[in-house]
Amino acid sequence: MSDCIKKKIKTALVILAAAFFMAGCGGESTEDLTDSELKEFTNRFDSNGELFGFLLPEYESPEEIRWDRVVAYRWTYYISYKATGNGEYLTDEEKMEFYGTTEKQVFWEDSVIRRSKLAEYIKRHTGLDYCPEPEDVPCWKYNEKYDCYLVSANLWETYSPMFGGEFVSGTKTGNLYELRYRPDNEDWPNALHAMDRIITFEKSDDDILIKSNRFVEDGQGKRISGTDPSVYDELIRDIGEAIKSRENKSIYDGGVVPNGLSDALRYGMNSEDSSIGYCKKDIDGDGVCELLIGICDLKEPDDHKVDYDEIYDMYTVIDGEFKHVFSAFSERYRYYLCENGAIAHENSTSAADSLWFFYRYHGGKLDFIEGLYTTLRSEDDSMRYCMFYRKDGAEEYEVTDPNVEIGSFDSLDFARYKYQKIDYTPFAE
Repeated sequence: MSDCIKKKIKTALVILAAAFFMAGCGGESTEDLTDSELKEFTNRFDSNGELFGFLLPEYESPEEIRWDRVVAYRWTYYISYKATGNGEYLTDEEKMEFYGTTEKQVFWEDSVIRRSKLAEYIKRHTGLDYCPEPEDVPCWKYNEKYDCYLVSANLWETYSPMFGGEFVSGTKTGNLYELRYRPDNEDWPNALHAMDRIITFEKSDDDILIKSNRFVEDGQGKRISGTDPSVYDELIRDIGEAIKSRENKSIYDGGVVPNGLSDALRYGMNSEDSSIGYCKKDIDGDGVCELLIGICDLKEPDDHKVDYDEIYDMYTVIDGEFKHVFSAFSERYRYYLCENGAIAHENSTSAADSLWFFYRYHGGKLDFIEGLYTTLRSEDDSMRYCMFYRKDGAEEYEVTDPNVEIGSFDSLDFARYKYQKIDYTPFAE
């Protein structure tokens, strides 16, 4: 080999080595996040903030995000009419269009979102030029006239181990962040433990672009299938143990009822006139089994049994985790299963304010059908007791028919909502 060729090869090797060196120096290294950085992101993804919803569904890319879970009613504040920043609120005409009344909504948490605002929200947090079509979010109601969505009182994650969680570790490579979120499972029954999440996003200055959210099964919760009724067995055992230990416990002792169950169940546990039971049942026929918890062998004051059973809590399985469909938050809340498949809800917040609402259940959500509520109205410097009827998609109106009274709605054809017995199995068995 000639000296000239050797010299060329040596020069080429030097250039190649320099290129590798420059590439190594120019590459972005991966760094562990500090405790203060983890705390900062925990605050950014707090359950009261607009980013918390991104921790709920699982997705490998922004295109796979379930927007009906990210933007549940609790977080519509950030993109609803009230959050537009220019003092924009629903007009009376719009209220009538969406709610059927101009009165303040007391018994539900509906919010109206302009599709344009939803598109801005999605663009800001994912970079996507996208807005869900009505068929993409069937649990929302689309209003073509105003090009808005009515996000109903969607009961996603009203109370779960996801609240109070925190980021426990994380890395950053340039502006790409990968963090592990750990739900606060400590005081929850094992069966209700939520899985850790690995969420990935890009951060530029104060902006965050979400990339993915993957569930992690490592003892902090496990993926479950709602088509297998046995998934509820562990939760049933936990509740049964709590009931057995209720002796000498105050009804106000929070330790009596496992975390995640209704306060009303606590009162039922301490009642000598009834027993607590459970029932596994596919309520909406979608192949996913629900778990009902409530009172069986209910007795009225004259000591005879009634021909229906109450429900205090209802669970289903969504995206591989347990979801609390509804919970009787106090002893004045009651739910019932009707013979026509509807779910009835009775509630009283005072002697004057009561409601009897009927819902259709599907896929973890209650869709309002119709109902009555009573309240006191100010009239000529005095208070008047009155009753109102409300139906989905129709104008609300006052009921003056004297035959309509509590527990008897025949004049409005409410007789079709006949409460039924539930095939409860007592926890004591």
